[in-house]
Amino acid sequence: MARALPLLALLLTHNLASSFPQHHYTDYVLGGELVSGGGAGGTTTGIGSSGTGGTGTGAGEQRFTCPEPTTTTSDCTCMYASSDYEIQCPVINPEITVKIKPGIYAQIQCYEKQEFSDLPTLNVGNTTQVKIIHCPLPQRQSIKQFIKFLGVNHVKDFWYQNYGKDFGVRLIRQHFEGMHDLEKLFLSSGIEDIQPDLFADLPNLKWLILRSNHVKLLHNVFDNLTNLIILELGANQITELEPGLFKNQRKLRHLNLWRNQLRNISKESFRGAETLQELDLSVNAIETLNSDVFTLLPDLTVLNLGFNRFTVLPDNLLSENRKLREFKFINNQAPLQTLPEAFLGNLPQLKSVILNRCSFTHLPASLFRGSSEITHMDLSYNQLGSVPELLLRDQLRLQDLNLAYNELESLPEHLLENTRELLTLRLSYNRLYNLSANIFASLDKLTELHLNDNFLHAIDRLTFSNTKALGKLYMQNNHLSFHDFSFVLQEQDIADTDGTPFQYLENLQILNLRNNSITTIFRDWNYNNLHLRELDLSYNNISTLSYLSLQMSASI
Repeated sequence: MARALPLLALLLTHNLASSFPQHHYTDYVLGGELVSGGGAGGTTTGIGSSGTGGTGTGAGEQRFTCPEPTTTTSDCTCMYASSDYEIQCPVINPEITVKIKPGIYAQIQCYEKQEFSDLPTLNVGNTTQVKIIHCPLPQRQSIKQFIKFLGVNHVKDFWYQNYGKDFGVRLIRQHFEGMHDLEKLFLSSGIEDIQPDLFADLPNLKWLILRSNHVKLLHNVFDNLTNLIILELGANQITELEPGLFKNQRKLRHLNLWRNQLRNISKESFRGAETLQELDLSVNAIETLNSDVFTLLPDLTVLNLGFNRFTVLPDNLLSENRKLREFKFINNQAPLQTLPEAFLGNLPQLKSVILNRCSFTHLPASLFRGSSEITHMDLSYNQLGSVPELLLRDQLRLQDLNLAYNELESLPEHLLENTRELLTLRLSYNRLYNLSANIFASLDKLTELHLNDNFLHAIDRLTFSNTKALGKLYMQNNHLSFHDFSFVLQEQDIADTDGTPFQYLENLQILNLRNNSITTIFRDWNYNNLHLRELDLSYNNISTLSYLSLQMSASI
């Protein structure tokens, strides 16, 4: 037993060495540059200083300078740091701040004060973006007039956020008067209702972000937004999409409706938005869909239906969406045991499929039939006790397959026969008992395999004979002993054998066999696995360590 100590020390040393965090010296260098780059790291001046730390400008460009002091701005300060100017009023415990990056953005943020009378008149010039945070808008004054003191020109991107603070101001059409050139509008201010003419004077708007408000109903709101490309309506309280809501959105590409209260959606909801490419309907209360709901969206490439309450999905739901590239169906909130035959079949451009946490107990063999371009497939966190042998028959391009966290007791012999491009395979946290000789026979490009946390007792000697590209193999928390492959050389305490299943893995770098039932170290782990650099044998039944074992361990 005394000889067991060197093994323990070796394993502890290896684990400790790999657990120390790496120092990212680059971070320290960058930090040093920030400290030394501008003398004291920035220039703080009273209002009226030129702000000598200002950014350089090209010929003919306007250069921003800190404003001259007045009787109302004498208690303000102007600071320059990291290419940004910041004006604070008052100096101590500021109640309002203005941040300016010349030519890029101007941001006003209120803390206590809710009016701008103490702020100096500025001359920001051409600035793409203006943000107002936690400040109330005027009742009967346009935003353009409201921010006139900034001296900004050609604003194309306007953000207004108050994180649910109620200032008693209702957005009306007048607020956007004179902002015809606006292309991006972000409103997150607790809006409860939107008047039909609110955006009537914004014909050039391309992005409209109405995330995190309290909007329930939309009626003819988008009629004048004919150039809209991106529409974000997530995190509201929308209960329905009236027919024709997007009838004039002929250029719309992205529509996000996540985290609302939608229960039913009809085909007519999308009429006019035939160019839509990405649609997010996740985190709603949808229980079912008509089979024709997406037929008006032939250009759809990304669809997210996760976090709903589907009890059934119709056949042919995606039959007209042959450009679909990504399908997400995650964490369904109602019992749904399976999907229809060929539900994701005959989609020639489909690349990514995520079907995890949906409580599936079985899947049809034809589920992906004819969709041969899938590269990423995630079926994890379901209740699959088995998978059909022909489930992956057409997956000629599959590179990443995740079947972890299911209830698989075995794998069909020919399940992976056509997945010759597979690089990563995750089978962890199932109930697999053994692995046959041919189960991975076609996977000559596989580089990473996760088999940990199963019930594995036996592995055929030829299981990994064709997976010679394998670099990472995780088999911890199983019941492996490899007794069938060995006899122990007398006085050497190392197993001599015709070879364990790992003898073919000449490119193996990481082998995790932690918490199994292994009693000895095998000779081929030294002589065959020449690139092995991490071998975890902790929490096994190894009681002695020979000179040959130490010699092998020293090379790892």
